[in-house]
Amino acid sequence: MAGYEASALQSAYSVSKFGTRCLTQAAAKELAVDKITVNAYNPGIVRTKMRDVIDKKLQKLNMKQ
Repeated sequence: MAGYEASALQSAYSVSKFGTRCLTQAAAKELAVDKITVNAYNPGIVRTKMRDVIDKKLQKLNMKQ
């Protein structure tokens, strides 16, 4: 979802996901005339210690709203 919708505390992650999606779409359109297909694989969130910290911060942020 990060490539489609912005989230608090995840700006860099969201930008990198959107950038990959946008670059892929642009390349696909540019190379279609040469019958070249362009695809990208964007895996979801991987459980890491850093992700756990972000989850806790997001929970606190959501409770304040």
